[in-house]
Amino acid sequence: MRFLYYTVISVYFLAVNLYSIIVINRQKQNFDEGEQVNDGNIVLSGFLGGAISIYTFMLIKKYRLSNLFLMVAMPVLSAVSGFILYYLFTVRI
Repeated sequence: MRFLYYTVISVYFLAVNLYSIIVINRQKQNFDEGEQVNDGNIVLSGFLGGAISIYTFMLIKKYRLSNLFLMVAMPVLSAVSGFILYYLFTVRI
């Protein structure tokens, strides 16, 4: 039972982080093409647990670095996400 619990948590966070990477790549491509870009998907995937990968890929792709909200919110959400992961992996079932 414990193995299934850990597996589900791990797969969820990996899937959300992969989705976050895809969102950043698509938005960067749309931004380069001159299309209007909405930050809603970035913030939503950050709240779902993908803030670590969003922040990392924002720095790698040099995308939205001047947006103060994203540059402050993503590290804070990363810390919250880390605490949640720590709690979920240390709770006894």
